[in-house]
Amino acid sequence: VCRIHILIGLEAEYFPGHMDWLRQQAAHWQLDYLVFGNHFRRSEECGDYYGDACTPAMLNDYVDDAIRGMETGLFACLAHPDLCLNHYPRFDAEAEHAMRRLCEAAVRLDIPQEYNLLGEARRAAPRPDLGYTTPDFWRIAADYPVRVIVGSDAHSPAGIAPAAHVRKV
Repeated sequence: VCRIHILIGLEAEYFPGHMDWLRQQAAHWQLDYLVFGNHFRRSEECGDYYGDACTPAMLNDYVDDAIRGMETGLFACLAHPDLCLNHYPRFDAEAEHAMRRLCEAAVRLDIPQEYNLLGEARRAAPRPDLGYTTPDFWRIAADYPVRVIVGSDAHSPAGIAPAAHVRKV
């Protein structure tokens, strides 16, 4: 007899005014876990997209929101923690400082960070400048006892990325 235990989760944002609602929904639908996808500042409808961050101020806003979201205790992990580096012009001292703050908080709060295979597959595509996983982030994460999970971020069954996209950083 083969038994499979299926867990049900949902990727959600950190929007401060909606955390009680999210907590209620997770309980109502008996979700096993929530994945924290920090994509937008303030709102999905009219907020800035963190994947387009191109200034130190935007990186710091991303990290501030990521830390606040992780501090809620609602999320099992932070998805693609390096999303904010997607279009950042170059990994400079400001970016390093921001990513170190994120890793320090992840350790303090014991929140795993996701190594995202969808982003890695995008980096292997003809336009490797579009996408995360960002080696600079993962080199910094390696300096800390950050727990890491590997996720496919599959938006369809065909999107399940093969392990070949994982590379040593």
